[in-house]
Amino acid sequence: ALDAIRSAQDAQANQMVLSDANTIFIEAFLRKEGLRHCFSDVISNPADFDHEGRLHIKPFHEGEPHGCPLCPSNLCKGRVL
Repeated sequence: ALDAIRSAQDAQANQMVLSDANTIFIEAFLRKEGLRHCFSDVISNPADFDHEGRLHIKPFHEGEPHGCPLCPSNLCKGRVL
């Protein structure tokens, strides 16, 4: 899978990450693997660490659930795309 990402980058394909994980995890993984530059955008649940080092993850979508039966209410990939 990592070779496919690098091949797509070499072919100048626009790559994005759209994930129900969180931004801290995805950004850390991409940086560790040396792949962050391959992606134009990372779309995921926003996350940050507080002053005590605890990770807080927020939903990508705020407010009322959108009612899509195919995904969780915090991030609807179809809606984002």
